[in-house]
Amino acid sequence: MASYAHRELLPQMQAVNSQTSIRFTPISGYPALYTTAESPAARLIAHLTESADFSTVAFGTEGGLFHQAGIPSVICGPGSMAQGHKPDEFISTHQLAACDAMLQRLAAWMCV
Repeated sequence: MASYAHRELLPQMQAVNSQTSIRFTPISGYPALYTTAESPAARLIAHLTESADFSTVAFGTEGGLFHQAGIPSVICGPGSMAQGHKPDEFISTHQLAACDAMLQRLAAWMCV
């Protein structure tokens, strides 16, 4: 975003008034969370979900804070980011049932 603003917008602005500038001020942020699919935390989630479907996404979570504190972290939950955090977001009953099954496997794993 900053490179686009300085490369494309700033020259247009300065053509009108040479005194203009663009400044960016971060107002919030999270440390990045990058957990590899081979990590123990990711392997546990793969076992519990019975799925090796693993990816990274470009949004902030508290997971980066946990990771920064030395707590292995994986973000998982029902639904899809294609459907979430936007108008008309939803989670299907099938996705909720899969989450419930994963939580039951987690409870059983913890009691072993």
